Amino acid sequence: MASFHHRDPGLVGLLGETGPRPYYGLILDGIHSHHSSCRIAQASHPQGLVLVTDCMAGMGLPDASYELAGLKVDVKHGRAYLHNTTTIAGSVVQMDSCIRTLIEFTGCSVEYALETATLHPAQSLGLTTKGTLEFGADADFVLLNDKLQVIQTYIAGTLVYERPEADDVELPTVKSSFPVAMTHFDLDDDRAMDKAAASGQLHLVQQMHARGRRCTVHAMDGAAANGHLDVVTFLHATRNEGCTTNAIDLAASYGHVDVVKFLTENRQEGRTNYAWKAANEHGHHDVIAYLLQHGEGERKAIP
Repeated sequence: MASFHHRDPGLVGLLGETGPRPYYGLILDGIHSHHSSCRIAQASHPQGLVLVTDCMAGMGLPDASYELAGLKVDVKHGRAYLHNTTTIAGSVVQMDSCIRTLIEFTGCSVEYALETATLHPAQSLGLTTKGTLEFGADADFVLLNDKLQVIQTYIAGTLVYERPEADDVELPTVKSSFPVAMTHFDLDDDRAMDKAAASGQLHLVQQMHARGRRCTVHAMDGAAANGHLDVVTFLHATRNEGCTTNAIDLAASYGHVDVVKFLTENRQEGRTNYAWKAANEHGHHDVIAYLLQHGEGERKAIP
């Protein structure tokens, strides 16, 4: 970019124009954009600022050397360089970090900083259903703690990420054995059907079944473990992959007596002694009572 000059302000001068004003992006990873440049740009045209990560595949990786997109890259102290050089190779910063940096550099409000990462990008692309929580908008949003760190992410209203340690924040959902849910954005995953079944999203399982997608025994095992009887019933009626003894064992462990009943009465895989032990340890007396009445289903675990 050409340098700023008092007679020729260049691109920087566009931010001060009174006519149609552009949106502009700043990579606030502590290296791409100087704090003074950030303050000048933000003060000149605050409504056009769009936070950008410029993030590459090194995000979240520990400090080391990697080959990413055909290039050797060194990740050091939260920054990415071409191998054995000081040449920047993109960024490894995450968006919540950019938001915190913007507040640090400019002293702006939290509300404004959040809009630069949500509302402003959507406006720049003309997307009216993104970047806002208004009625009718897409249910894509994140929950942050007081430190502006992400603790949950939702896509299409579905929880797809939950931070392992939530700093004692009371979350609106309870973690399960399968904390990552499936959405329409994950249908290209080889294990998509297994994941959708485990997270109880019958509509996605049905869609993938209709398209001839494959699944494994983990689909019914996962659905049973999480108490999704409707998914278990569908897989039993339409698929041939079946399940393992884990299906009843885990359903019993988590107290899903309706799933235990269905699998016992309709499947041949059986269960192991773990079902009794786990149900007893967790106090699932209705499961224990049912197992006592149907004690013939115990088998050795399928490896």
